[in-house]
Amino acid sequence: RKPRAKLEGAEAAAAIAGEALKKADGETAWARAELHAIRGSGLRLGRTAPLRDSLSAALASLDEALALYPLYTRALFERALTLMDLEDFEGAVGAFERLMAIDKGYPHLLTWLVRAHASLRRQRTGAAARALGGSAGGEGDAEGGDRRAADDDDSAAFVHNHYVVLEVPCDCTVDEVKRTYRQMSLLYHPDKPTGDPQLFARVSEAHAVLGDAEARCRYDEGNADGRGGLWREIEGKYFAESQQYWPFGDPLAAHPEQRARRDVRRRELLGRQAEAWRVQQGRRH
Repeated sequence: RKPRAKLEGAEAAAAIAGEALKKADGETAWARAELHAIRGSGLRLGRTAPLRDSLSAALASLDEALALYPLYTRALFERALTLMDLEDFEGAVGAFERLMAIDKGYPHLLTWLVRAHASLRRQRTGAAARALGGSAGGEGDAEGGDRRAADDDDSAAFVHNHYVVLEVPCDCTVDEVKRTYRQMSLLYHPDKPTGDPQLFARVSEAHAVLGDAEARCRYDEGNADGRGGLWREIEGKYFAESQQYWPFGDPLAAHPEQRARRDVRRRELLGRQAEAWRVQQGRRH
C-alpha cells in the first residue's frame, strides 16, 4: 500500500506542476524553472509505464528548467539522477561534473561522482565482454518495455545493474528495495503461474546486494575487493583537498587491511549522511 501511495504522490506532484505550467506564462523564469524541476522529479520517481518514456519526459522537463535557469543546482542534480536511471552513465558523470563546477559543496556530490564512474566502468566492462563473445548478461529477457530487458541489444551490459532489475530509482531507500523485492519475488516465484526461474534468481540477487547496506555500498562504489580504490581515485581527481593528509605518512600504510576498514567506515558514514539528507529533503514523500 505504501509504495503505491508514494508513486501516486510523485505522479500527483508531476501532474500539478504540469497544470501550473500551462498557466505560468506571466511568471518569472525562476518560478517556471521550479515547476519544471518539480515535474521532472515527479516523473522520475513516479515510475509510470512505459518507464523509459516517463524518464525521458522527466529529462526533458529538467532540461526546460535549466534552459530557464542554467545555475539551478537542484535541477542539475535531478537531471544527473535521471541520467543514472536511464543508464546513461557517461552523461551522468558529465552532469555531476557540471554541478560541481557551479557548487562544489553540493551535498554528497563525491558519493554520486563515485557511483556514476563505477556504473560507467561496469557498463563498459559488460559491453567489452559481450563484444568478445562473453555473457556479461546472459540471455535477454523477453518482456518488452520492462527495464529488466531493455529494448535493444545493449541490455546485456546492464543485467548486473541491480536497480534496473528491481525497477527502483538509483536513490531508492532500503525500505523501498525490500518492498519491491517482496512484490517481484511473489510475481516471479517458480511456483506461481507468472513464475520465471531466471527472473526470480535475478531479483533475489539484486535484493541481496541492495537490501544490505554494506553490500550496496561496495556495489555502488565498484568496490568488489573491499579496498575502495575507485573512491580514492575519484576523490583525488575531484576533491584532492579533502583527502586526509598525514605529515609523517599514513600510520596504516603498512597495514592494508586496517586501512581498508578505516576507509570503509568513512564511506559508510558518508552513505548514512547521504541517506539522512535525502529523508530531510522530503523528496521521496
